Amino acid sequence: MFRSGVYMIAMILFSISLWGCASVSSDAVPQAGVHYFGTWGTYQVPLKPQEPISKAEAKRRGTYYVGEYDQAGLLVRFDKILSGRVEWSDRYVYRVDGSLQLRTMINSDGTTTQQTFDEKGTLRRSASQ
Repeated sequence: MFRSGVYMIAMILFSISLWGCASVSSDAVPQAGVHYFGTWGTYQVPLKPQEPISKAEAKRRGTYYVGEYDQAGLLVRFDKILSGRVEWSDRYVYRVDGSLQLRTMINSDGTTTQQTFDEKGTLRRSASQ
């Protein structure tokens, strides 16, 4: 009896872990609108939000990220929120084919950097104000 109970618990935990992995697949196209995240994963542009969280969970944390997606599932805004204030913000503009054309970085002090990319994703110009 004890052995079968342990087996059942192990199977349930395994199933839950598989379900959790499937629900946060990085290949899934996000729905349009605002989403909350615990972190981001790479310095590749556009940034890659990770660890989806609820709005309520985001508000409980001292630091979280807000991503906004367009109808095509492309990230158009990504903000770092620190203690209730925007620490920095990235804005993205894409070409019709979905390739990144422009990144605008805005820091909390108001400084702005714009980066322009060619069709292959190569940085062609960077200017700060």
